[in-house]
Amino acid sequence: MITIKDVASKAGVSASTVSHVINNTRYVKEETTAKVVEAIQELNYYPNSQAKSLVTGKSHIIGLIVSDITNPFFPELVSGVEKNAIQQGFDVFLFNTDYDSDRAAIITRRLIEQKVDGVIIMTTEIELGLINNLTSSAIPLVLLDWGVTDDIVSNIKENFSIGIDEAISHLVELGHSEIAFISGPLNLKTAITRKEAFLASLSKYQGIMAEPIIIEGDFKIEGGELAVTRVLASRNLPTAILAANDLMAIGAIKGIKNHGLRVPHDISVIGFDDIFIASKMDPPLTTINLPRYKIGEMAWSLLHSLILNNKEPGREEAVDTRLVIRGTTARSPTML
Repeated sequence: MITIKDVASKAGVSASTVSHVINNTRYVKEETTAKVVEAIQELNYYPNSQAKSLVTGKSHIIGLIVSDITNPFFPELVSGVEKNAIQQGFDVFLFNTDYDSDRAAIITRRLIEQKVDGVIIMTTEIELGLINNLTSSAIPLVLLDWGVTDDIVSNIKENFSIGIDEAISHLVELGHSEIAFISGPLNLKTAITRKEAFLASLSKYQGIMAEPIIIEGDFKIEGGELAVTRVLASRNLPTAILAANDLMAIGAIKGIKNHGLRVPHDISVIGFDDIFIASKMDPPLTTINLPRYKIGEMAWSLLHSLILNNKEPGREEAVDTRLVIRGTTARSPTML
């Protein structure tokens, strides 16, 4: 087994010098550093991560918490975090809450026990008490749509209203005045925020729009299908449906077709997120794009900054949404 002493002997320096090069704990001349790096590569030496943590006081591990890893929304976001973190020498522990606050509490405790250098929370079902547990342990955080920043807490704000305004404007131009909205579970902050953005956008067209139909879904395909079944059972059918995510939009399309109706000829459908499969559907899904890889990159950048300088105040950065028009929207059947 190759040790740090073997590297030192190969490079012709002391073991402490090798340690300083590996852990970046003291300035070492470029020429000496090059010799140490060359010796490490030739001997195929891998530093002991636990020993390195003891020297630097850093684990070089971060936690990444998401709601549902089976949801196609998250892999691209995770990739944006992971690729950038690994390039900076950090490992990523990925956790999935499955929208369960009790599971979130267990995850939070484990991250504190592991003494991670920071945590990215890309879900809103984590209770404020759990966030306080992390910050009281001096663990920097990056949150998604919490709307708060603090000494070691940064936040990413998703501008839902931009894309939703574009979606409603698009439907109005196509002659739609009867629009249904399928929300996510309304015990989740992100679902409430998207619903409020929908209602705010609709209010700009008072006198044109009929009273909106709002059905609570579950952010899953089955929830979208069930929501549409409930809508189609009513007497006042909408001419368009906006779903709070693409999975529910896909379920809605399935439900519409099961009732012998056509998309978009009878009912137009718009999703939200622009997951990979959205553009591959038949017809391709009109949806609101949320740049998930960019969010992952942004989250890592904010967290890395807090890790490097924990005296730096947290900050908020915003990411915009935009409408992507494809094949599931058309003129209202009332206009034909």
